Amino acid sequence: DISGYLNEAKHLCSRKTGEVYGYKGKLKNNYKIEVKNDVLKIENSLATYYLGNNIDTLTINQTKEAIENLSDDLHLDMRQARLTRIDFAGNLIMKDPPMNYFGCLLEANKLNKSRKDSTLYFSNQVRSLAFYDKTKHYQDKKLNIPEAYQNQNILRYERRLLKAGKKKLKFEDLYKPNIFKYFLDHWKREYDSIIKNSSLQFTKEAKNMFSYKFLCADRKSVV
Repeated sequence: DISGYLNEAKHLCSRKTGEVYGYKGKLKNNYKIEVKNDVLKIENSLATYYLGNNIDTLTINQTKEAIENLSDDLHLDMRQARLTRIDFAGNLIMKDPPMNYFGCLLEANKLNKSRKDSTLYFSNQVRSLAFYDKTKHYQDKKLNIPEAYQNQNILRYERRLLKAGKKKLKFEDLYKPNIFKYFLDHWKREYDSIIKNSSLQFTKEAKNMFSYKFLCADRKSVV
């Protein structure tokens, strides 16, 4: 029972029977934790827990430290937790509002293109590539935008692995160099594979920021 380590812990009860089947609560930075039928479930961004926001994203070293801190806070070895979904993301600072660029992204092989509200998707049942205005996302949720990103046009690109459970990955795999590099390479490769109607490609500066060497450095990163 980890409810004693959570803030604002509340029981989860069946509406029909009143039976208690779990509980939920929060850690620092309003990081939500839920336990149902003795199964711990976390659906939040690890960056939110570690950095206090999920505009900034984590380097490989920060990922390792975040998981270690989470283990300490919950008094559980979270390194062995099973992953059911993985989102690998990066921020592209654009000259114009992000949605102005959606028309440049035409199609992707074996992925269906769709638009929901202010997000553009290329997806199938296994994975999804999502593009959206991160600033608008924060404004809609009435969240504080970090100072470094204020008044910026942030085009967020996320590669979402929707059925990560089939790969039998654990939390600790996220900071293994070969696996981290695998997700980074596929994140970049799938963006490059999208058919575009103009030369909407990474600049040299962006390529450097999204390099494996940069993301393994002990520093804050934009990816």
